[in-house]
Amino acid sequence: MTAPAAEDREALRRLVERVEIRYRDYAGSAARAEDEGGRWYAEDARDVATMLSGIASDLRAILAARSPQPVTTTVTAIRARDAEVVPRMMPPGGDPLLQAEMDRRWLLADRDRLTSEVDRLARWKAEALDVLDRWETVWKALGQPGAIGCRKPDAARAAVEQLKTQVEGAR
Repeated sequence: MTAPAAEDREALRRLVERVEIRYRDYAGSAARAEDEGGRWYAEDARDVATMLSGIASDLRAILAARSPQPVTTTVTAIRARDAEVVPRMMPPGGDPLLQAEMDRRWLLADRDRLTSEVDRLARWKAEALDVLDRWETVWKALGQPGAIGCRKPDAARAAVEQLKTQVEGAR
């Protein structure tokens, strides 16, 4: 097993940048609309900005997480890391065959954990891309950032609520 490909992490990084740019656009639009008395648009834009901020935060957490590394961890390192989690079932100087079996099980558990991390990252990437693709609906319903006055406030609000539900369900 190897760590996620560099291009996957780069794609996620670009995704975060895209989300952050849209967040700033909507936050700015909300502030301008509030100043100019566009209360409905301001609320819609604030809802969108809040959701984008949450998505960006989740994606940044994924990127900041320790990347799964190739399974080259030594038995000594596994024992040191898992000493609090895995109870020691054998006193020092015990049966070497039993110790070897325990070591094998720890290595397998470590491999499974790393596989799970890679799968989780791939799943988050797919979900994040899917959510951002659906963003086009909200984007078009609200109009371009900076435009004052939402052309379809009910459609935009419904789209925002639907996406909020999807993002919350993905956590």
